[in-house]
Amino acid sequence: MQNASLPNQFWYHACATAAYLINRMPTPVLNMGSPFEKLYHIIPQIDMLRVFGCSCFPLMSAYRTNKLQPKTMKCVFVGFAAGYKGFICYSPTTRKSSLQL
Repeated sequence: MQNASLPNQFWYHACATAAYLINRMPTPVLNMGSPFEKLYHIIPQIDMLRVFGCSCFPLMSAYRTNKLQPKTMKCVFVGFAAGYKGFICYSPTTRKSSLQL
């Protein structure tokens, strides 16, 4: 959180991201299987994992009103969306969180 210069309101997202990652990591207690794998009987997809607090540039086409406006802006990755494949991004300039699919 300090490395990404995030305010304290994102502690929830930091803990939720840690739990998300722990549930997808193999553990010797489960014979090198992950808790996600044991619960759902499928191997979790890990190709979409990102580092908490890294820079990201989500596509903002839904918020544009004309084609001359920028298509993206610099944000900070703060977590994974619950229930579907997506990311939660925070814009330090506007101080708003948004969901990127």
